[in-house]
Amino acid sequence: MNQIKIYAHKIIYLIGNGKRKVPLLIVFFLISSILDLIGIGMIIPFVSLIISPEGVITEKLYTILSFFGFDISYKNLVLLVGLSLLVLFSLKAFTAILVNKKILYFCFSQGIYIRTFLMKSYQDLPYIDFLQRNSSEYIYNIQHVVELYYREVLQSFLKLISELLVFFFIVLLLIWYDPKALGLLLILVFGSIYLFDLIFKRNLGLYGEQINHYSVKMVKAIAEGIDGLKEIRILNKEAFFYKIVEESAKKHAKASTSSEIISNLPRYFLEAVLIYFVVILSFIAILSNNSIDTILPTISLFAVASLRLSPSANSIINSISRIRIGKNSVDLLYKDMKLLKAFNFKDSHIGEELIPEKFSSLELFSVNFSFPNSKRPALNNISIKINSGEAIGIMGSSGSGKSTLIDLMLGLLEPESGKIYFNENPINKKYRDLKSQIAYLPQQVFIIDDTIANNIALGVDSNKIDLQKLNMSINKAQLTQAINEMAEGIDTILGEKGVRLSGGERQRISLARAFYHDKNILIMDESTSALDTAVESQIVEEVMTLKKDKTLVLIAHRLSTLKHCDCIYQIENGNIIRFGSYEKMVLKNI
Repeated sequence: MNQIKIYAHKIIYLIGNGKRKVPLLIVFFLISSILDLIGIGMIIPFVSLIISPEGVITEKLYTILSFFGFDISYKNLVLLVGLSLLVLFSLKAFTAILVNKKILYFCFSQGIYIRTFLMKSYQDLPYIDFLQRNSSEYIYNIQHVVELYYREVLQSFLKLISELLVFFFIVLLLIWYDPKALGLLLILVFGSIYLFDLIFKRNLGLYGEQINHYSVKMVKAIAEGIDGLKEIRILNKEAFFYKIVEESAKKHAKASTSSEIISNLPRYFLEAVLIYFVVILSFIAILSNNSIDTILPTISLFAVASLRLSPSANSIINSISRIRIGKNSVDLLYKDMKLLKAFNFKDSHIGEELIPEKFSSLELFSVNFSFPNSKRPALNNISIKINSGEAIGIMGSSGSGKSTLIDLMLGLLEPESGKIYFNENPINKKYRDLKSQIAYLPQQVFIIDDTIANNIALGVDSNKIDLQKLNMSINKAQLTQAINEMAEGIDTILGEKGVRLSGGERQRISLARAFYHDKNILIMDESTSALDTAVESQIVEEVMTLKKDKTLVLIAHRLSTLKHCDCIYQIENGNIIRFGSYEKMVLKNI
């Protein structure tokens, strides 16, 4: 019982501010249930009118109608009651559709709320925390886990409340009319529900967990297998990723099939149980020597009630099953939502325009940094000052700490100790100002599958792109000739990850992007190391013409790449082992 309370608490927590709309939904549920009650309650008068025109019910109806001034014949009375039934059941059907629409709208709205919350929170997540998980987990949570929650769990949760209300009102009617017959019906129905839940509840939770586990595994293998296709094909290792996807898909399908079969079992089971009930009730009535006129209204009432209770009971069991299947999804979302809401996001300004502040200096003073669970520090006592208009070089072997140093300069990581200053102010107070000034040019340039124009003006709506600014950026990045040779010009679609561009052209797209967005600090993180020597030299020469106008930070393996820098820092094992001009560094390396 305590586990049910905890689970219900998690579902309600995920609803968030949507809880304010739940009372209105319950009002709709009540109206629908009352209409159900009235509709079923009118069955007895209607049946009695047909089989016993002179019966007590007929006399009562005549009395009531006469009181209101209506004087109608028996035939018209049957037509009136029949027409009332038709109107009432039509109204009930319309209300049921409306209630279902309200449930669906509410659930899909909750899906929008959670998806956008997760997307925004993942984007705002401290970089060190973001790195702790595989990117496929973030994608799977937003795309699949949220959908399982609002389509399966939340809908089932609300439908469970709705159907329980219907069940309650119908049971009240049947208690008033024939409590003994109701007792038999409840024993059969609730006995079936209890037995079903007892047998399958553990399996449903397990299948839900397996569905999520194998889905994540499958998404991860698909993403890796497609992303690394070039290298995978050369290594002839396609079968490795194919096998993971195949095995995960099979196990996912097996768990999904089992959960669906169990979820659909109650409908067939309950139909049989309710037929048994009607037959048993008829047998009891006949064996008690009751006349057909006496027992037919009761059998009709309970038959119609059973027909309504059958889908209701089926929906209750089905909802409970789906809620159990979705437990793992709710646990995952609850854990993430709870964790993300606990973060004090420092830079939660998605969509706001950054207003540049004139750059004067960026300084790291006695900075130390270690990654979680690492045995040695990534950076140790690092002090570097970069002034406006300077070109700074950073060199070192793989794993020396260069990338970590850049992540600190970019404000993505926070130092364990020491200080980082932007314009002589602590970076945590000036982070948005830093973002307005800095551009990051990595080795693998981020290219979206869109036009050249949309790649350069990344994040700007197509109809709001400043064409004059765009052309200026293209000229500065030495892209004019390459674009003019393309049939569609700036409207050329670059393909996934810029597959239609050469390595040098991708780097120039990245440069043009920095120019378009008016970035004054360019950090090139080994952005030319994958290019051949001639192309690398050409791009470095072009970048160095920006000295004084832009502040440059170049990271490289080779000292020769940094020959035009004002000062070069060499890092090994997280320490600055030497620094100075290119000439001094050459002499020290001799």
